[in-house]
Amino acid sequence: MWGCLGATAGLAAIGYALYPEYRPACHYGLTCADPRAEKGRPCRFYDGYLIGAGAGAYNPSAYQLTDLPPVLPWSGTADHPMICYINGANHRIDLAWIEMIALAEKARAPVTGIYAASLGGRFFDAWWGFRPGRKVPGVVVEQLRQAIASDSRLHFRANSQGAWFLRRGLMQAQDALGRCALERLDVETAGAAAHLWPDGPRYVHYINTKDPIPHRVGVVRTDAIPGAGAVVVEFNASDNEPLEALYWRVGPLTRRYYLSVHGARVYLEHRGDFEAIYHAFSKPGKVRRVPFSEIAASLQT
Repeated sequence: MWGCLGATAGLAAIGYALYPEYRPACHYGLTCADPRAEKGRPCRFYDGYLIGAGAGAYNPSAYQLTDLPPVLPWSGTADHPMICYINGANHRIDLAWIEMIALAEKARAPVTGIYAASLGGRFFDAWWGFRPGRKVPGVVVEQLRQAIASDSRLHFRANSQGAWFLRRGLMQAQDALGRCALERLDVETAGAAAHLWPDGPRYVHYINTKDPIPHRVGVVRTDAIPGAGAVVVEFNASDNEPLEALYWRVGPLTRRYYLSVHGARVYLEHRGDFEAIYHAFSKPGKVRRVPFSEIAASLQT
């Protein structure tokens, strides 16, 4: 009897791991009227494409981030520099766009994106996400090259697995353009699935102490290097209505034990002004871990 129960439980666990969170879909771009945007193919073909307003997908070999119509706050007030968003695993383009809308409103900034494509499931994303040949890191390097040519700065925000791609892009940029090039970057991460970050950029890393990802593979694991001068913002919270669960099918275990502590909204709710946080709490050459409550109190004064 116990053997049968064990076998059943094992099969159930394997089935849960293999079951896709959503069926891989074509990107039809119905909310984007820009004729320059591409559409009509499965989302996985748009890996590394730039994302603009209306979930428009733009070929990075033909356009720069500054060529795109950005996502703007609902209020219309964008009094901060543009942010380039890199999504985490298991996202269609339209879900990444929804998170860009939420980020634009929270940050009061125009937002564009670099799309990290997905196959749509737990096991499949784990394989797809870390296989060789992903295009996001190379696009990060090219966008930094363009920023150098225009003598401007770049601000990235990356969630979860998106931070892994961003970190790879920074390492490639350091090799190709030199460390000084990285000093043009402002980088913020949320639940980052990457623990080794090169010196040069200004870093603000957000971690939820309930979230297992940053503790196991992110900026607070024991051998992590978050980058010189980095500020690590810590909070403790759960989201009973994760944003992702509103737009695609998720299993009950994923919702309760993963997205509630690792989802986009729980991190956005604890985001603060990048410039204010970095200038108030960063120490040259050191890494500071600061409770969000201290940051919130500081920003209110």
